[in-house]
Amino acid sequence: MVMKMNLLLINANIINVLNGEIYRSNIYIENGIIKGFEKRKNCKVVDLKGKYVSPGFIEGHIHLESTHVLPVHLYKYFLKNGVTTVINDPHEIANAGGLKGIEFFMKQSEDLPVDFLFMIPSCVPASKFETTIHKIGLKEMKYLKSRKHVIGLAEMMNYPGVINGDKEVLKKLSLFKGEIIDGHCPFLRGQNLDKYISYGIYSDHETVIADEAIEKIKKGMYLMIRRGSSAINIDLIKVINKDNDTRFMLVSDDISPIDMIEDRYIKYTLKKASQENKKLSPISLIKGLTVNPAAYFRLHDRGIIAPGYKADLVILDDLRTFNISMTIKDGRIVYKNNRAVNINKPHTKTGKMSVNIKHFTASDFLRKTKKKYFPAIIINEGSLITDSKNIAIKNNLLKADVNNDILLISSIERYSGKSKYSIGLVNGFGLKSGAVASSYNHDAHNILVIGENSDDMAIAVNHLKHIGGGVVYVRKGKVIDIKMPIYGILSSMNLSQTAKAFGKLENTLKNNGVHIKHPLTQMSFLSLSVIPKLKITDKGIIDSERFRIIE
Repeated sequence: MVMKMNLLLINANIINVLNGEIYRSNIYIENGIIKGFEKRKNCKVVDLKGKYVSPGFIEGHIHLESTHVLPVHLYKYFLKNGVTTVINDPHEIANAGGLKGIEFFMKQSEDLPVDFLFMIPSCVPASKFETTIHKIGLKEMKYLKSRKHVIGLAEMMNYPGVINGDKEVLKKLSLFKGEIIDGHCPFLRGQNLDKYISYGIYSDHETVIADEAIEKIKKGMYLMIRRGSSAINIDLIKVINKDNDTRFMLVSDDISPIDMIEDRYIKYTLKKASQENKKLSPISLIKGLTVNPAAYFRLHDRGIIAPGYKADLVILDDLRTFNISMTIKDGRIVYKNNRAVNINKPHTKTGKMSVNIKHFTASDFLRKTKKKYFPAIIINEGSLITDSKNIAIKNNLLKADVNNDILLISSIERYSGKSKYSIGLVNGFGLKSGAVASSYNHDAHNILVIGENSDDMAIAVNHLKHIGGGVVYVRKGKVIDIKMPIYGILSSMNLSQTAKAFGKLENTLKNNGVHIKHPLTQMSFLSLSVIPKLKITDKGIIDSERFRIIE
């Protein structure tokens, strides 16, 4: 480890997130801790020349696996965005790799110049409507709870279970009684919301409606305002004002490798939030990344600039563009001049898990039905919420109709070798030719394949098995792939290489009719059975409002 050096920052415009003031002063740092505001001798002096100093940013809710790379390939991009603490929910790798997957990911986050803290996944499996071989139950939770960097229970997605008193759900909540429990409760209102909150669940990142956001803040919840790659709810910043600006956070949830590499992360989110709510001061916005998440997650050693607190600091050129010129972690300058500095190169190891499925043929994706109409999933770009509509069926066979943007979609269980699967229809993807398959699909991360013909669908799925997981596009038998051999959801490449691979494949999809900005990320949520309205898993077509299989 690099030795800590006493540091004196002079001519700093300090942002006080407690009272909204900005004042010129010095900051003296000793052994990684802020000691005061007077000049000292025998220390390294950095003249900030009037630049703004904020507490280090805290990412309050993210699934790191959505970037498809290991933490060793991510920390530079967090530092570039002023993020010094990351609250991660390893829900994806928990589904794909179980307890071993979580421990693998925790190990990968050690000895990096960013604090990676973990919430224990609360719903693995996410619902009874999908197949996975892994489970994080009470036994696993008790074990994980004792781990050093674990700080609470991650998003409780099974809100019907909470409201209806499901015994297993209530045992999980009881295990974390009085501790931090994240929420996940889209459209929950009134008495049902009251009951949900009463179990100590005090945050939500799935809110999309302003009235709902106001009600949740009024009832004591922290509103996590999300700007991810597929779920963008940044317009909710309009409900924040000087009277309630202590009850929100800015989070990403799921961020694609392309967005991360192309600077559409926290700096971008701050700028967008500022544009959405011009009445809100920049300091109020910064609260959503500093003192607010620090208070919610009970991180009492960070989040403000004061004596005795961690010297996690972000140096901003201005409060309009939020351009970051320097990041300081534990009193060390770790980012400046657009690059990470003073960092020992961490080591990393990789884990591997194959895709265990049968060999598929084109005939496997030919589904007959006696119904005259069949429900199709309708994609809403920028939202995890889907709609549904009935499609007229001809000749008792589900078929793609590219002229009306109707495609075949199939979900295949990939863990046991039994390869149970279902077939349905999807609208709004836009693909005109070929098929795309992926092993990264919320929440069980079974295989999802979308196509306009069954031949290419079979080739895509079989190629996924061959490469051990990832993403595959096939058109007339020709294959483009992204290999993700680490539990079928993570690449062994760095972020730049991974983003380039995703960019190439997504551009190919767009050249073949797909009109969605992040089609692979959007596609990955079509099997998320805990978010309305219509989804598909290996067990069938799921009505996620009434929690039942309809096909």
